[in-house]
Amino acid sequence: MRSRFLKSPPARLFWHFRGHLRITRCWKSALAGFLGGLLLWGGLVAYISLSNEHILAKRVSLLILKVENPWMLVLASGLVGALVSGLAALAGSFLVASTAAPVADEATEQQDLEPTSATTDDEPR
Repeated sequence: MRSRFLKSPPARLFWHFRGHLRITRCWKSALAGFLGGLLLWGGLVAYISLSNEHILAKRVSLLILKVENPWMLVLASGLVGALVSGLAALAGSFLVASTAAPVADEATEQQDLEPTSATTDDEPR
């Protein structure tokens, strides 16, 4: 049963990208995008709703959420904006991480700096 699960396409996709899940800066940027989107989108929705005294927000929240509470609609809209911006930030950080040049270790750098001439110091000229 377990081996059949590991051969399924979602499991293979997870094992393919498991190295990317360990990159903490990608998740930090996703969290920053999520919080930024929540504050920006939720703040904008709250400002618009306050400017018209929650007339439209009451009706829409009653229609969608079945509760006449405009602040729940502001929170729901803010969460949608936060989710979109968090996923966009995560995708962008994955793209940057995948296209970034790999960091070479010092031994590789030393080999690259050594001269590659045909003659060496041991041979007479």
